[in-house]
Amino acid sequence: MIIGGLYVALGIYADLGALLLAIFLLLSAFKMHDFWTVADAQAKQSEMTSFMKNLALAGASLIIFVLVGTGGEFGPTITEGIFNL
Repeated sequence: MIIGGLYVALGIYADLGALLLAIFLLLSAFKMHDFWTVADAQAKQSEMTSFMKNLALAGASLIIFVLVGTGGEFGPTITEGIFNL
């Protein structure tokens, strides 16, 4: 997660960094925040909030991935993207 975040923040292969972040966030959402298995209502709400947060951040990471991959204006970058969409 740290490497992906640094890639995006520094503009070094930002598409790869965004893809790494999205994969990590999706895996951790389903593995760590499985709210559907929690019986306590307050704990379930907390896990659901964390689950939705991870999904939202993964969606934002995928937007960055597509933006950089299609050659859109992402801001100042050091390298071009790896993927050409």
